[in-house]
Amino acid sequence: MRVAGWEQALVEAIERHVALPFSWGVSDCAVLTTDCIAAVTGERPFGGPFRYRSEIGAAKWLRRKGLDDLAALGASRFEECPPSLARRGDIGMIERDGKICAGVFTSQGFVSKAERGIIAEPVTAVARAFRID
Repeated sequence: MRVAGWEQALVEAIERHVALPFSWGVSDCAVLTTDCIAAVTGERPFGGPFRYRSEIGAAKWLRRKGLDDLAALGASRFEECPPSLARRGDIGMIERDGKICAGVFTSQGFVSKAERGIIAEPVTAVARAFRID
């Protein structure tokens, strides 16, 4: 269920990550997405703070949860929907440089965090989407 004031909280969550440099477990695609879910629902379904500090550590964190990638993590908690029907505040997965990257739908498209900062993508680039209700 979306909480009162989620729209502004979502903007603020994204703005925090715009201001932060990329750092595994601090400001990466999974943390951005989790912070956005928390902004929309008031809950942190995947826990946090994250204790991994590298790409290998992030992969180990997923494996400890019995999951292969971030898309499996999204599917473990949320209903999948076509990316074209995703709404602002829903989450999605794209493939970037051969890796699955999580992000959030905004009023202007889809954003995720990469080593070079916040990346804006068109909705058509999103491979999978999940409803955040």
